[in-house]
Amino acid sequence: GYKVYRDDVILTVTSNNFYNDTSVIPGKSYSYKVVAKGIHLDSLPSNSDSGYRMLTPPESVTVTSGIYEDKIVLSWNASNGATGYKIFRGTIPTSLSLIATTNQTSYSDTNTDLSYNTNYYYTIEAYTTVTTSEQTNIVIGSLKTPNIGTITNLKATTGQSTVKLSWDASENATEYYVKCNVTGSLKIITSTTNTNV
Repeated sequence: GYKVYRDDVILTVTSNNFYNDTSVIPGKSYSYKVVAKGIHLDSLPSNSDSGYRMLTPPESVTVTSGIYEDKIVLSWNASNGATGYKIFRGTIPTSLSLIATTNQTSYSDTNTDLSYNTNYYYTIEAYTTVTTSEQTNIVIGSLKTPNIGTITNLKATTGQSTVKLSWDASENATEYYVKCNVTGSLKIITSTTNTNV
């Protein structure tokens, strides 16, 4: 028979020339040796070799979509043995980049490069110092588009050849479209980021 040692502690005795160790923690490395068991004496230990059980990717990943104006929140179930998680993000599902690592089972993406009206694709890996898991299935999140305030205090000032317009800034507005009644219908005549034209 054979004595199987794990990290210099006897693990089992077997008559086979193989052994499947199912009592290990995923993502942790273990060192193994084997000794041949004799009737009176045992052999010298074999050479040592190391191995580890693969990590499983996080499960039940959720992501917010259209809920928060300033962040996208992800959460997931813990992977057994993981010491942390890597979060990947991109605007194209085939091109994701690492944006953060965390030892928690949730992450709030508050990066300033997030834009409204854009879908963001996320995937997560569990990791240890030894290995990483496969990536989770991709989930899609987005910001909530803020409501834009109504234009107030619009003033038109008549000039010799132009009409000057001014108004109070509208909350969350990034651009203003000026429309004019042309032949019975409103048409955009210009756009500006200022509060006057």
